[in-house]
Amino acid sequence: MDYQELNFMKIKDLADQSKIEYTDISSTVGGYEIGFTRENALLIAKEIRQENIPIIGGDVYYLNNGEINVAYDHWDCSEKKDDETLRQYIERSYQATIDYITKYGEERFSYFWNIPIRKRWNCISKLDGVPLFVFVIPAAGEEFCGCLFY
Repeated sequence: MDYQELNFMKIKDLADQSKIEYTDISSTVGGYEIGFTRENALLIAKEIRQENIPIIGGDVYYLNNGEINVAYDHWDCSEKKDDETLRQYIERSYQATIDYITKYGEERFSYFWNIPIRKRWNCISKLDGVPLFVFVIPAAGEEFCGCLFY
């Protein structure tokens, strides 16, 4: 298994164990990906935190009438600071994730109006629909920040 598949399996297992609903978007975006609605993304973030796993970041997609569109939005918390413990990093990555997901969309339309008008019409349908959040965590067996994750 490659990194992306291991990441997918760990998050999928956590979601299944916790009975958190998700959308499998693998066939649409290629590779192994599952997306969570805002409400369920906040729940899975909490589960990841309780497993003592940092959230490295994630991507945003839109589900619109059964079609998956890339939002070209993401969050990143992949750097552990030299002066923080692993636990502090896990907490910081969790809080960054919660903040991003909670606030996502508030600035979407102000950014949209900065797009040149000829490109704007191509983006309208992508701005409709439900945002899906995809998480990135260290893979099982991967050493990250000096720790081996399982």
